[in-house]
Amino acid sequence: MGAAAAGGGAATGETIVHVMALSTPSRPGWRWRIVNYAGELVEESRDVFGTIAIAVAEGTRRLEQMNTVDRSEPPRPYRSTSHLRGRWRV
Repeated sequence: MGAAAAGGGAATGETIVHVMALSTPSRPGWRWRIVNYAGELVEESRDVFGTIAIAVAEGTRRLEQMNTVDRSEPPRPYRSTSHLRGRWRV
């Protein structure tokens, strides 16, 4: 699978929403995906594009049309294991 992403706003303090382009062997060609800060899929293109650049440009255009605010929380990088501590004492 190929992938590329275009995001923005980190330097200006804006919320980051990513536009990604992907291609899979089962579905050749490039499609765009819009993913929020939590990594959740917001929208995916139905159209297929010939190049990665065109797919990212079209996805960015769609993101601008959506004019949404991302209020998602980023996923936690790890899960606490405190619930396991002391469980196996003899």
